[in-house]
Amino acid sequence: MSALSEFLGMHWTLAVTILCIIMLVIDLFIFNGGGLTFAADVLFSFVILHFIPTDNLIWLALWFLVIFGIVLAFHLLCYQKFIVVFLMDKLAPQKRKNNNEILIGKIGKICWIEERAYIYLEDEHIPCTFGKEFSQTEIIGKKAKVISWKDSSEVLVEIAE
Repeated sequence: MSALSEFLGMHWTLAVTILCIIMLVIDLFIFNGGGLTFAADVLFSFVILHFIPTDNLIWLALWFLVIFGIVLAFHLLCYQKFIVVFLMDKLAPQKRKNNNEILIGKIGKICWIEERAYIYLEDEHIPCTFGKEFSQTEIIGKKAKVISWKDSSEVLVEIAE
């Protein structure tokens, strides 16, 4: 057997597939989805392209574009629907507290700490602002619903009661 067709006792397509999986795992846990993901998708597209029975370069290029589009769409769909949800719910729940987008729709209790409004939600005091202006005495102890979030790590709330 030639060195090209066998690598560490396995066919090169299996070796590249394992390399792609390792790259995806490294990218997921260290770089949070970046360039390694697309490199792994390109390599995996080449593995699939190996099994297309044609020698015409133009057809191979067209098939590569189609296969890469499908792999990329499948990867991004799975990443958003399953992997991110699994990571935030089961594997790394502390990341959930940093992502205010997940808090939208949740109801918490309003409190004031050092003349600053916070919403007590999921065992954490999160800085908030109100959709309408209220005085401190009007909203102390009331419940509020998170309706959106700002880049400054504040959430926008409305009174729920």
